[in-house]
Amino acid sequence: MIHFLILAYLVGAIPVGFIVSWLKGVENIQQRGSGNIGATNVSRVLGARYFFVVFLLDAFKAFSVIFYGQYFGLSQWIIFVGVILLLVGNKFSVFLRFTGGKGVSTSVGILFALSSKLLMVSFIPWLLSFFIFKTVGVASVIMVLTMPLLCWFLYKNVVMLILTFFIAVWILFTHQDNIRIFIQKWRR
Repeated sequence: MIHFLILAYLVGAIPVGFIVSWLKGVENIQQRGSGNIGATNVSRVLGARYFFVVFLLDAFKAFSVIFYGQYFGLSQWIIFVGVILLLVGNKFSVFLRFTGGKGVSTSVGILFALSSKLLMVSFIPWLLSFFIFKTVGVASVIMVLTMPLLCWFLYKNVVMLILTFFIAVWILFTHQDNIRIFIQKWRR
């Protein structure tokens, strides 16, 4: 069990966007664009196709940890702690002096491992929000805000409900600046 939790943090802490951009000649992505290591900032600096590279690799690292825990029959609660450690590792990476990403791609990988059905249903609010607001960050926030409700309708599972609620709060926490900027623009 303890090895799974350590693995969750360390895999979450792998700075995919930093590594991909470094391999493409950007010495430190944290000094370019928004300063974030996530797929959106990497795509701003390197081009749109790198959004998908970073997004999919970040999602895959999270998926693989959760799948590993499920494969070995770990309890829902241990996997829940693993989810927390994946997100904490992603945001506070030991490899980047405890800085990191916002956790959207990581959350998608987590959800894909736990419930691809919930992920697909949650993608509908994301698409609608992106079509209306034209902003990935806002669409991601709206998507995760709807997830706990969608989760409850689909599963009525308390652990899954708590987990999706935690992910929603985490994404709100990591997107505070984006939300503030969006509200200021919206008020004008």
